[in-house]
Amino acid sequence: MKRALVLMMALWAAAAWAQPAGAAAGLGTVNFQTTCRPDVQGNFNHAVALLHSFEYDESRDTFLAVAKADPHCAMAYWGAAMTEFHALWGEIDVAAGHKFAAQAQAAADADPQTSPREKQFIQAVSAIYADADVPLSARSKKFSDAMADVHSANPGDDEAAIFYALSLDESAGSDPASPNRQKCGDILEPLFEKMPNHPGVAHYLIHCYDNPVLAPKGVSAARAYAKIAPDSAHAT
Repeated sequence: MKRALVLMMALWAAAAWAQPAGAAAGLGTVNFQTTCRPDVQGNFNHAVALLHSFEYDESRDTFLAVAKADPHCAMAYWGAAMTEFHALWGEIDVAAGHKFAAQAQAAADADPQTSPREKQFIQAVSAIYADADVPLSARSKKFSDAMADVHSANPGDDEAAIFYALSLDESAGSDPASPNRQKCGDILEPLFEKMPNHPGVAHYLIHCYDNPVLAPKGVSAARAYAKIAPDSAHAT
């Protein structure tokens, strides 16, 4: 009887933690395919949805929970590394980001199932933390250059396009006239029609257009984002 009770509690805990693949209740819909175990894919998508809404602490915790459940999931460490880079806020934790990026690289090297695409994402996040005593603007440029390569190598990959668009906005800095801002919008606008419930597309469109010249273009994205991710404090 005691053993049965323990088993029931374990199953309940697993069900409570698991997220449906592609879904993130109250945070929009994300479908970031990986070679991680199928049973952690839903939680990985949940972590990415949190990341897209700049819910960095909760996103990191969720990525690390995925890594604990599936130590071979190199992309879980990639996600944790991404949570330490807040370029639009002018913040970065180089030490923590470097640690997670190194763990991602080690996990990828150890697991032959890790795909070339996943290794490209890991190389891109590693570029952020590669050197000491580098200004944030230079790190943002390195990341954007690396994400350009990921996007080019995976032209049909929506998440590669979304993160590349974000990197363009991040590397634009405070220059309202930077062509990167319009390029960011040009990448995301077609995806906004294709994936109207994706939190990153709407959220990043708002930031791409966050200047006096382009601001009117961001109105529809701002309205949509509030409905897509009502559970995110960043959307309200």
